[in-house]
Amino acid sequence: MSLLISQLGLKPDALHGETVIVTGAGGGIGYEAARALLWLGANVVIAEIHQPSGRKAEVALEQEFGKERVLFVATDVGDEASVKNLYTLSVLAFDKVDAVINNATIAVLGEVKDLPIEEWDRSYHVNLRGPVLMARTFLPDMIKRNHGVFACVSSTGTAFLGGYETFKAAQVHLANTLDAELERTNVNAYT
Repeated sequence: MSLLISQLGLKPDALHGETVIVTGAGGGIGYEAARALLWLGANVVIAEIHQPSGRKAEVALEQEFGKERVLFVATDVGDEASVKNLYTLSVLAFDKVDAVINNATIAVLGEVKDLPIEEWDRSYHVNLRGPVLMARTFLPDMIKRNHGVFACVSSTGTAFLGGYETFKAAQVHLANTLDAELERTNVNAYT
């Protein structure tokens, strides 16, 4: 299947030698982002909590782009030990991480007054705690090398999405805060 990115005038090797982690890349937006990054020449680490989806994505991307540039690491982005394992395995495979795309998400739906606090906690775990742990784990090396990108796939919404959108909207502020803190570096943060 043809990639839209191939029609935008970008060179297929524009990101050659760069390593990008895409959380939630077992399907959907994350999977397609991983495909586009691989087409651009990057090494891609699929950080996915659902192992069957992560393995399936890994196999499909290896078939399309080759085994040497794709790695799947089962990852719970809201768990500090799991994120540290992701860091260790990514660096072992590719020596460094140049970019993180925080795409993993969990959508909890319902009215604020009715949504159980456990659903808010599940959403916080992935949609805000996850990006914070990723920043704490991966930004220090990027800052040390004075090179990197930290992106959040955020959103804002309305009724019945509060348990999801509250934390996704908080990613906007997280990225803005990081961008200000990284101002005198060649590391960029955005949503």
